Amino acid sequence: MKQERSQIFDKQEKTTENLGSLINDRDYLNTRIDRNFKTVETVPKGIKQAKKDYQTSSNITMQKERDHIKRLEFLESSVEFIKKRDVVNEKIDTINSAKKAFGTDLPGLKKEITKLQAEIEELKKTQNDKNETKETFDLQLDKINEKRKKERDEKDRHYKQKDDLRAVYYQAFIDYTKQEYLLSDITWMTEMQGKLKVREEEKAKRDREYQERKERIKKEKEDRIRVIEEKKKREEDKKLREIENKKIMEEQLKDTEIK
Repeated sequence: MKQERSQIFDKQEKTTENLGSLINDRDYLNTRIDRNFKTVETVPKGIKQAKKDYQTSSNITMQKERDHIKRLEFLESSVEFIKKRDVVNEKIDTINSAKKAFGTDLPGLKKEITKLQAEIEELKKTQNDKNETKETFDLQLDKINEKRKKERDEKDRHYKQKDDLRAVYYQAFIDYTKQEYLLSDITWMTEMQGKLKVREEEKAKRDREYQERKERIKKEKEDRIRVIEEKKKREEDKKLREIENKKIMEEQLKDTEIK
């Protein structure tokens, strides 16, 4: 009976040996999926909602624009992680179903073991007068208990090692996530610096063109004024010459009359 029970436990353990790794994979994938939009069908709705919230938001700042872009990128990339998570969930469900199927025979075996143990206890009661047999029996029990203790210690050691490895895994995952966010921030800052530089260059160009246009208009205005003043001066000079010529002619006529 114990051998059959051990075989069932061995099958269960062999079936679930990859379960922990799959659960860790599922936990990681869930961190890349939005809590409110967990299926491929709901992701477009989440993207639409994010765009609506951004468009209807007042006082849009660079931080809000940055958060909006990161939100859209997160939702769009989550589709692939959702698909992977669904595959992992199917594997986990398959393993749990198989584990449950292996465990269906355990209740019957436990009943038979309990029955045998009761019979052994009855034999022990009838053989209390046989010290040698009792000592042998106690010695066997001690060996069994010692073996069980070793097995428990080994099991505890495996659990501790598993917990330590899980802690290392999660710490590495946290470090990786921080690095991803840092790289994303650096990329965004680099892009924004490029955009700001382009805007500054465009503004400088507009300012330069405005200043050149302003100076050109000023020069054209000064040229028009100068032309008007020169024309006015020529007309005044012409009038003065006409007046002087008239005086000269009058004097000549007067001289002619006197003679």
